[in-house]
Amino acid sequence: MDEICGVPVEIIEGWIQIMKNVYPDAKKGIIHLEVHEGTHFIEHITEVRDALDHSYRAITSDSLEGARMNLTEVSHHLRRAAVEPYELSIENRLYEIEKRLELSIFSRILFISLPNRDYIQKKLEIVKANLTSGRLDKNRRNWKEALEKFLKAYEIVKQLDGEIPGINEYLGRTFTLGVAVVILILTLILS
Repeated sequence: MDEICGVPVEIIEGWIQIMKNVYPDAKKGIIHLEVHEGTHFIEHITEVRDALDHSYRAITSDSLEGARMNLTEVSHHLRRAAVEPYELSIENRLYEIEKRLELSIFSRILFISLPNRDYIQKKLEIVKANLTSGRLDKNRRNWKEALEKFLKAYEIVKQLDGEIPGINEYLGRTFTLGVAVVILILTLILS
């Protein structure tokens, strides 16, 4: 069996392939949370740490089978670090959008340019379908397909998030409308 520094070449080559094929997506997922969502979840950083732990175990294993098993775990941890940040971002944004849509009774008065309900519902259905399908793919170990579906869903939910006013905007416009009504009533009473 060929070895480099006491590590089977098969394990080194496998690790290099994982680093080339999986790690870049894991890194993007974590950076996505930090940069685009303004947050970081320890779970995803822990996945990368666990991948490093299994990398160490793979190169120090007493058996080829143990090294292979640890290499498989490296791949699984990095796959989760790649996929789950997008899944989490979509879930969080969906929750916020649905909360804001509950205010839709007042939204037509306050926001003339708000997208119509059919448009919003169609987009939300696409997001939810991609989220569900991505979860199924993720569970079947089709993580690349899951990632593609999550990315598609994320782009749509991000677009919707920008089109539907936030709570602070609702409150600001409601306050402004209330002040305008009070001024109008006072003007009518005093004139």
